[in-house]
Order: sequence, then structure tokens, then C-alpha cells
Amino acid sequence: MTGRGGQGLRADGEAEDRARAGRRSRGSAVRTGSGPEVAPRRSRPGSGAPGGGPARPVGGWPRGAGAPPSEPERVPARRVSLRPRAPDGPHADGATPRTRADASVVEADRPRRRTLPPLPPLPVWEGPVGADGRPLVDVKGMLPSELGALVTSWGDPAYRGRQLFEWLHRGGGASFDAATALPVSLRGRLQAHAAPQVFELIQRQADPVDGTVKYLFRLGDGQTIETVLMRYRYGYTTCVSSQVGCRMGCRFCASTIGGLRRNLSAGEMAEQVAALNRDLADPARRRDPALFPAPAADPGAPEEAEPAGFDRVSRLVVMGMGEPLENLDAVLGFLRVVHEPAGAGIGWRHMTVSTSGLVPGIDALAAAELPLTLAVSLHAPNDELRDGLVPLNLRYPLAELLAACRRYVERTRRRLTFEYVMIDRVNDLPEHARELGRLLRRMPCHVNLIPLNPVPGRDLHPSPAESVERFRALLGGAGVPCTVRRQLGLSIDAACGQLRRRAADPAPQ
Repeated sequence: MTGRGGQGLRADGEAEDRARAGRRSRGSAVRTGSGPEVAPRRSRPGSGAPGGGPARPVGGWPRGAGAPPSEPERVPARRVSLRPRAPDGPHADGATPRTRADASVVEADRPRRRTLPPLPPLPVWEGPVGADGRPLVDVKGMLPSELGALVTSWGDPAYRGRQLFEWLHRGGGASFDAATALPVSLRGRLQAHAAPQVFELIQRQADPVDGTVKYLFRLGDGQTIETVLMRYRYGYTTCVSSQVGCRMGCRFCASTIGGLRRNLSAGEMAEQVAALNRDLADPARRRDPALFPAPAADPGAPEEAEPAGFDRVSRLVVMGMGEPLENLDAVLGFLRVVHEPAGAGIGWRHMTVSTSGLVPGIDALAAAELPLTLAVSLHAPNDELRDGLVPLNLRYPLAELLAACRRYVERTRRRLTFEYVMIDRVNDLPEHARELGRLLRRMPCHVNLIPLNPVPGRDLHPSPAESVERFRALLGGAGVPCTVRRQLGLSIDAACGQLRRRAADPAPQ
């Protein structure tokens, strides 16, 4: 409207706005530099003033809605990182801070993030030593180019490095004397100065129902680790350990019960894949149903032919014992080694690295810019619940964790995976699903719902199938892609750390 009437309407509206602003300022709490707070004047319910009920919506309450609620909805406090409140009175520079009563109330109500001491240094094992007392070279954790530089320093041509790499990852053995493609002189130097990193197999369990195979290996210093071989319709995936034990303290995990012993080297992680490939290399062993059971649900292939892709490990997840991002340098070295076509030849997009929420490690992994998948062990939709399930949340709460996840997505352009273990009546209620949907609906991600593998000594139980399905439906309805991961290895000690713990303590648990 452009005439005089329009000017009058605008003037009336501005006057009304000024009047409303005056009423709000008279009803707000006021703090001066030295004087006390002035209590706000109580307003009529529903007026939207600070002393009354919730604000009346524009146009009035909808028909059939009944009387407005007497109090606004209370939002549960969340543990987030907040800047310290400004002290009352002038700042250090003499300026008086601006007063915002609403922000002050929010900051006062929210719990402060705990300041925790730094994590203690990780235990270090220098590796096996030679006859002269010097550490042996971890050749299984080296790339072909690095091995070429090593043998060149000993006076051999660089191509011997690639030959050595192929023998380590496609054949291997406990002694370099078995590397007959290499000259005797080079084998002698390797025997004196390098470690082939071949483990002793302590125990091997095979699940006849789904074909999962679990290995317990003894390392060079006597420590033990677990590695799992999982059979899917497309081939074999291995779950690799990155540490001996774990110190993250997750309440549902067996790996953390004994604490952390030490990190694994890149070569020790690579040997886990090489050992499984050696086990799969013999066609007679591979076709033995007692050693490698074929699940009934697997369509497989005709009896006269072997299914393609079942003669080696084609995918891997670093989700075994330990927190991979706490040993990131060795993990990255391992991934680069098994990616080499002359070795295991596993594609980047067939690799997944998990974390319980180590924020600096997430940023460091993003900086590596590798096209792999990051899986974050979430397990709870709020800080209060996650503090109890994943104690690392006390150090890096959800707000910081999800911010790091967004930075990872922006840097790598890769979709995240969130792992969510389903624990009966702990984190599987409908309100948990709705809260998780609100938390992740704007995140490029996929959620894996994982029914808990029970751990002896932990009073936690897997969610019933109907609870898992209800949770999945609610999460999917909120626009968050999710699937239910099938349980593997239920008839064996498949949960992370179980077999190692049972071998260390054979008494009934």
C-alpha cells in the first residue's frame, strides 16, 4: 500500500512494536554492575513474557488444541563445551559486559564439561631383537619401495624389494630361508636383521551356522590377539585388531576388561591378513566344511565349481581389539601395505576403520584423505547415556564428536557409518530412536544396528527382535538410513576379546 493509509498502518505497527519491546524490557531480569537482580514482573499465562507460560502462537491456539500448557517443555541438559560465563561487573578492560538473561540461565543450567587429565603414554614394544641386541626390521609393515631402499642399502638391486614384498604377503613363512626367489646372501641378511612376523596359532573356532572363523594368535613377545574371518555372499571380510587389549572402557566389550598391553605394529596387523590368506590358499582346506563352513543362507555356487572371491580376504574392517585411531600411524601404514596389488590387493573402498570417538584421531584420519569408510561407535543418542556406555564420551562429548564427524565428511566427501549396539532396556527404547533420529537427520550417514553379543561378566543382554525392528522403523521414519546387522559367531566366542579372555582364564566365566 502506497497512500497515506499505508503510512498510517506502518506508523501504527511501529508504535505497537515499540510498546511490545517496552513491555518485554520491563518484564526482564536486569543486572547492573554492582546492584542486585530485579525479579521480572509476573505476566499473564500464555503471554510469552518471561514470568508466564509459553508464548501464544501467531493467530492464536489452533482449534481443538485445548488450553495451552501451563509450563514450557523442559529440554534435557546436554553435556556440551561452553565458553565460561563472563564475570559480573566490568571486564578487565573496564567495559561493562552486555547482559543476556536467557543465555545466562541456559549456561547456569547446563552441566560443565569435566576437565580430564591427559591420557597416559601408550606402552611401547620395540619389537623382536637380533643376536646383537638391536631391534629387527618390521619388513612386513613396509611398502615395496621401502623394501627396495632397504635391500639397496645392503648392495642388492631394488627389484628384490618387490620380490620380498610378494613373498611376505602371498607366501611367507617363519624363516626367510623359504624365500627361494631371493639370493642366499640377501636371505642371510634378512634372517639376521629382519622379522618375518609369523604368528603362532593358539586356537581356531569355526561357527557351523554362519561360517565365521575366529583365530587366536600368539605374538613374538607372548601377547595374544584375535582376528575374525567373516563369510558373506560376496566373499570374506576380516576383522583386524590394532592393539593388544584396549583402554577405552566400553561397558559392553570384553577387550577392555584386561586393559591395554601395547600397540600393534603395521607388520603385525598385516600378518593377520596374510595368515588368513594362507589358511584360505589350500583348496582342499578351503572346501572342508569343518574348517570353513558355508552358511545355509549363502546361495554359494554349483557343487562342481567354487564361488568366486572365496579364495582370499577381499574386505577388511579394523574393528577388532583396541582403538585404531590411538595407533593411527601404524594403522595407516598397514592399510597402505594391504592395498598394494602385489600383496593382499584390498581396495580402499573395501576398508573400514572404527573409532569409539577419539576426536583428534578423526581429524588426523581426515587429513590423510583416504577414500575408506569411518565407522563411529555411537551407541547412545545423548551424553548422559553415552557417558555410562562409552567413557571416552566424558573427554569428547557428542557435540564435539559430531562436529569432528562433519569435518570428516567435508574433507573426504565420504558418508559416515554409525555403529549402535542394541542393549535390552538400556538404549533401545522408542524415545532413544526418536532422539537419535533428531541427532543424525542432517548428517550424511548410515546407521548399523547391532544386536549385542553377550559378554560373560557383563550384566547386559541383547535387545529382542521386536525392539530392534521397532527402533529401525522409527529411525528410518526420521529419515536416517539404517540396517540391522546380522549376528555372526553366536556359537563361538565371537564378541571382541572373548576368545583371548577365555584362553587366559580357562575357568568357567
